Amino acid sequence: MTTCEKAIDILQRTRDGDDLAPEHLSLIELAVNDMVSEAGQIAFERLYGDVAGGSYVQPGTTASRISGKTIAGTCTGRASRWTTSVLTSTRRPTQRL
Repeated sequence: MTTCEKAIDILQRTRDGDDLAPEHLSLIELAVNDMVSEAGQIAFERLYGDVAGGSYVQPGTTASRISGKTIAGTCTGRASRWTTSVLTSTRRPTQRL
């Protein structure tokens, strides 16, 4: 199973990622875009194992099982429909005279 297929499976099993901790969503994005170190890949595989095995618990929460949900999507290349972008500021930089 490819990294993209595992990422889609994780998202399917976690209500499109709603049941994942923010750091795990970031890990999925980085893994899909092939931007993780060896340690990051190990963490991704561990996350996949926990979610697929039904033992994933969001850090800092009490134990609860994640039920599978159905989503549709494809993952190709370095980007996917689950790639997110962050807007840090809408202000224009000021010019110095």
